[in-house]
This record gives sequence, structure tokens and C-alpha cells, in this order.
Amino acid sequence: MSNLGSGNYFMKSIQHIHLSYWRLIVPMGITFAVVSQLYSTVCGLGLTFDSNMYLAGARYFQSSEWTWAFNHLTFQYKPPLYPLFLTVFTLDSMRVINTVLLSLSLFIIAFLFDALLKSKGFKMLGFLTVASFTPLIMVHVYLWTEPLFLLILFGSILLYVKYNESKDLTILIVLAVLSVFLSLIRHVGIFFILGYFLAILLDNSNKKWKAFLYLIIASSGFIIWNLSIMFGGFYERILTFSAPIRSNSFVRLDNILLFLNGSSLWILPNNLPAWFRISVLIVLIILLAIGLFKVIKRSPQTILKGFVIIIVTYYILMHLAFKLYISSEERYLMPIFPLFILVAFSTIEVLKEKIGVKFYIVKLIIFLWLFYPVVRTVKNAMFWHDKNCPVVVNK
Repeated sequence: MSNLGSGNYFMKSIQHIHLSYWRLIVPMGITFAVVSQLYSTVCGLGLTFDSNMYLAGARYFQSSEWTWAFNHLTFQYKPPLYPLFLTVFTLDSMRVINTVLLSLSLFIIAFLFDALLKSKGFKMLGFLTVASFTPLIMVHVYLWTEPLFLLILFGSILLYVKYNESKDLTILIVLAVLSVFLSLIRHVGIFFILGYFLAILLDNSNKKWKAFLYLIIASSGFIIWNLSIMFGGFYERILTFSAPIRSNSFVRLDNILLFLNGSSLWILPNNLPAWFRISVLIVLIILLAIGLFKVIKRSPQTILKGFVIIIVTYYILMHLAFKLYISSEERYLMPIFPLFILVAFSTIEVLKEKIGVKFYIVKLIIFLWLFYPVVRTVKNAMFWHDKNCPVVVNK
């Protein structure tokens, strides 16, 4: 019987906190991620066009000329919370802030895996998979919004799990308030808000009005901010990410192929042909979908149903709203990766008695596969280090 059906899995998780998972695996995974991030940024965080926009917005907030945020170019394209966050810290200190945010995010992920998975081996393998995930480290190497966004996102997932267990209205309101910050840090936060809304709405054990209460509170920041942009005279900037929809880009296959290509790099190296990686990915997704169907059919109220709704909602809306470019697809898909791994491992665990081979063989295969994300992260950490550190030539 899986821990997913237990109403006390959070308490059980706390009671077993002394296990080697917490004493060895979690510290090891966090250490690997932190060392990779610190080594990559030894010469400072990487700066991109987006980074400079955030810094310009922060300087505007700090200036005596500040009146309304939409009077500055940054806030015609970017939500306000991250530039506001940057006003509290210096650029040099943001390297350490990113390290702290990464550590806290991984701790929440470790708790989620410990709480929702029964198999000790799967807890360890699942957490190490996320801790060694290259795009997760990458977004903490640059001055980007993701470190703050991910911490709040993973915290909201934790609250959603707790709400799914208790159906407590107070927890739902706290979840909604925390969700407000998601869309005020990144536009894609509204996709997760809609995902939570649908997950709560389609849960038959929920009262429907609770889903709409969540939506009203959680989307309030997004609505108010976009209205301020509109009334500021920048009508063409409102809902800026909807431009691809207006240009009918959603009928093209380019985004789908980029999404599949980016997702395939989660499991197979880039030097393999794209068609092969994508084919393997599609087969695995089909197998996972079949397994999920069986699990949800067996236990209609399983939290996996909610997780799948959140993942699919984000995936579809991301495809509709953004025109992706090569090398950006992994960054945009990265927020759903921990949830995807949790769903995949939970499904395998629930159906383990139906797996033809011994369960330890499945664990062994995953363990051996773990060398790929570890090696990939180490290789990229060396690349980021060399990219951020200028070469000094002796004359």
C-alpha cells in the first residue's frame, strides 16, 4: 500500500527523520548542488539581458525618481517582485542568496519525497535525481528570477499536499496568498495558479467554491499588476506573453518539438540523435501514462491526479503562450521537473507488484542512470566557471 493514500504521511515522515535518507543522502545531494553552484559562480553570478533588466528595475526602485513601476521599461515586460527583491541585496551578495535559496528548495523537495514515497530506495534515488538536475543548478548560476520563484513554488506544492490531506480552509488561504507571489515574480506563475485551481476544482472530495476562492485570491496580484500596466497607457504590453497566441503560433509544431527535445535531455545526453532521444521519451511517457491511469482508477482521490493536472496545465499553457528558442526550452520546463520525477517514482512504486522484473532491478537501473545527470552537471559547472571567469593573459 502506498504512502500516498495515508492521511498521516507527513507525521510519518517526521517520525522517520532519523533515517539515513536525512543523515546521508539529503546532505550529500544538497552539498553536490551547492558546490556545483558555488564553483560555477566563483567569479560572480552570470549576467544576461534579463539580469540587466532586473538590475535596472531595482535601481529605479531605489532612485528618487520612482513614481509608478510601469513608467520604467523593465516593468512593461517583467513583474515587479524580483527587482524589488534585488533592492535589499547587493549584486555580490546575490551569489550567496542564490546558494541559500537553492539549499532551501532542495530541503523542501527532500521533505516531499520523504513524505510521499514509501520505498526508502526510491526516496533516495528521487531526491538525488533532482539534486543533480543540471537546469536546476543552472538557474542558480545566473541572476535570474528562478531561485526565488522555485522556493515559493515548492513551498506552495508542500501546502497543496497538506491541503489535499486535510481540506483545511486556513491552509487553502495560505496557499492562495503564497501563490500571489508566483505571478508577481514570473509571468508563468499564473500557469501554476490555474493548475492548482483545476486540481482543486476537479477533486471530487472538495467543495467547488473553495477552488474559486483560491483562484480569486491567488490571481489578484496578477490581475492588479496587469491593470496597472493597462491604465498606465501600455495596452500593448498587457499580458505580454500572449503575443504568440495572437500570432497563431500555437498551430505550429516548433514549440512542441523544442519541448520534446528539452525534455529528452532530462534522460539522455545531447550527443545522441534528437529523433532517438525524443522517441525514447515518448515511449516512457506512454508507459507512465498507462501506469498513472491504473493508479488513478484504483484510487481516484490520489494526490497524483492533482500533480498530473498541474503539470499538464503548465505544459499546455507554456506551449500556447511562449515562442521558445533553442537552449531556452530546458529553462522553461525546469520548474515541473521535480513534480514530474515525484509522479513517475510514485507511479512505479504503487505498481511495483505488477512490474515483471524484481523491484531492486528497477532501482539498480535508476541508480546507474544517475551517473548521467551527475556527469552532465559537473561538465556544465566547469563550463559556467570558465565562462564567468575572464582569462588573464600575462604580457
